[in-house]
Amino acid sequence: GRYPEAVAVQKEVITLAAALPNRDLVVRTRGHLALTYARMGERKRALTLLEHTVREARELRMTPILVRYLGELGRLRMKGGDVGRALADARSAVRELETVLGGLGEEEGATARSRHADVFGIGALAAARLGEVDEVFTFLESGRAGSLLESLRGRRALQWTDLPKDLRESEAAAKAEEARARHELARIANEGTQREAHTAARRLDAAHERLRAISARIQREAKRQAGLF
Repeated sequence: GRYPEAVAVQKEVITLAAALPNRDLVVRTRGHLALTYARMGERKRALTLLEHTVREARELRMTPILVRYLGELGRLRMKGGDVGRALADARSAVRELETVLGGLGEEEGATARSRHADVFGIGALAAARLGEVDEVFTFLESGRAGSLLESLRGRRALQWTDLPKDLRESEAAAKAEEARARHELARIANEGTQREAHTAARRLDAAHERLRAISARIQREAKRQAGLF
């Protein structure tokens, strides 16, 4: 492939995005650059850039990007024989993914899991090579059975019942609050100071935790009405 040309273009995009500034684009392009280096066989450069991408994605709460590149980091480490760290990357990716699945509906949850199926596979393979049998099953269950359990025991039960009005209103308000906090963090990351960005990130974390708590209440209500406990 024309990898040198791709590297030159991606580096230019990073420079231009940083000058705007547009940290979101910088993070995404740096991840692409890391993968280009990996395809070129430049493992050390790829690892360094992937680690940088993961740190910034975590700081900016870019969860889908964070999960993707934790998976790529784990994959590259597996290829290099660093199985222990690959397993740690997969664990971290799954934890991050699970933080956003609670607020999703049946189809959205299944789609999110399938989009990141490689993460579960890398984790299961790394655990198997290390003889961690329980973790092998944990990754497999999280990747395959997780969406089924959400479907059977979670929001699907609401097809046969009415969700209480207070929960509907609380969920709508929490989603709106999280969306505002996420938008504000993206804006401040490009225009504000590092201290302001950290404050905005904490507000987003708090908003997300409130949404998770409400989603958990909805799940419990759905199970109760479906007679699952």
